[in-house]
Amino acid sequence: MIRLNIVPNKKIITLDINDLYTKLPTNGIIEATKHWLGLSTINKAEQEQLVSALRIIIQQNYFQYNNQYYQPSKGVAMGSPLSGTLAELFLQYLENSYIKHWIKSKEMCFYTRYVDDILMIYDANRTTEKNIAQLFIGIVTNLKFKLTVENNSCISFLDLNIHRKPDKIVLGVYRKETNTDITIHNNSNHPQEHKIAPYRFYINRLTTLPITKKEKVKEWNVILNTAQNIGFSTEEINKLKQRILTQQSKIFRNVLTDKPVKMYGPLLHIMVGT
Repeated sequence: MIRLNIVPNKKIITLDINDLYTKLPTNGIIEATKHWLGLSTINKAEQEQLVSALRIIIQQNYFQYNNQYYQPSKGVAMGSPLSGTLAELFLQYLENSYIKHWIKSKEMCFYTRYVDDILMIYDANRTTEKNIAQLFIGIVTNLKFKLTVENNSCISFLDLNIHRKPDKIVLGVYRKETNTDITIHNNSNHPQEHKIAPYRFYINRLTTLPITKKEKVKEWNVILNTAQNIGFSTEEINKLKQRILTQQSKIFRNVLTDKPVKMYGPLLHIMVGT
């Protein structure tokens, strides 16, 4: 993303899908599944069996309130291990059907999504954020989107602060105003691995994000101050950082030598135009 050529007429917006799981259209999930199965090598009979099984699973969505049982007319079960996969099947089907067209039309030059958070860069000479919002609403009436535009050439996406400069994009770490930076205290009776887990994440983020040197220094100071406030010493955090850097160096060497590397976590779904 930081390598994108951003000219003044290119604008950045984010879209947040409200209550994604409970608003997913069940018929749309079935159609999306049929579409992806149709592109696979699975034979017709097995495809029909899978779709039939999926219908049964989707229908097993109940909840109880005031001693009464209810069955929602839309959405998938919250907490089900299958719900995330079904949401991805449906959303990627929509992206394949609609977003690709917008990319090719050059109205949009960049699109990425992580679960229910979307970031887009569009050409303000070809469309507007209002038109984009209306297009998204028109695709699926069930889903509601919260649109956010740039403020002083800045916008946040996930834990990133994105600052659009005249010739490039500069990234920083974003924290909500309600963030307290409170983690498990070092003196608490918890496993040590649990207590250092947040700092392992913070340091991994710091050392892997393509942020500026100034932002790295700023973020490192935040990490150290947060750790000291809950009982960790600067020496402990520095040692943790060195261990993480050593692990990252080993992973990098394995990539260069084509050795298999374990990767964890979902990937961003990205489309880029010319």
